[in-house]
Amino acid sequence: YVVLAIDLPEWVTLRGGDLRTEVFVTPFEAARGLVANVLGVRVPVAAGASDGQEVRVAGGGVGGDLIVTLRTDTWRGLGRAAVDLVRSVARRRNA
Repeated sequence: YVVLAIDLPEWVTLRGGDLRTEVFVTPFEAARGLVANVLGVRVPVAAGASDGQEVRVAGGGVGGDLIVTLRTDTWRGLGRAAVDLVRSVARRRNA
């Protein structure tokens, strides 16, 4: 057996092999759909998504799936979008 100690951020829980967390999106993003970056995993959010809806990304967990609960919040969603934009620009510059 191999035993791993994994330090997860406080907003992420591990259940079995599944990682569970939340992502904040703006109401506009939820209405039109988007691909959010959650823990380095691209999470597709379908158009018309609603607050509390869960999105499961197969293989995105630790031997399991990544399960993301959507939360609609204008200001926190804008903050997440800004961080995603900065990371995207940084990746392009380093490529």
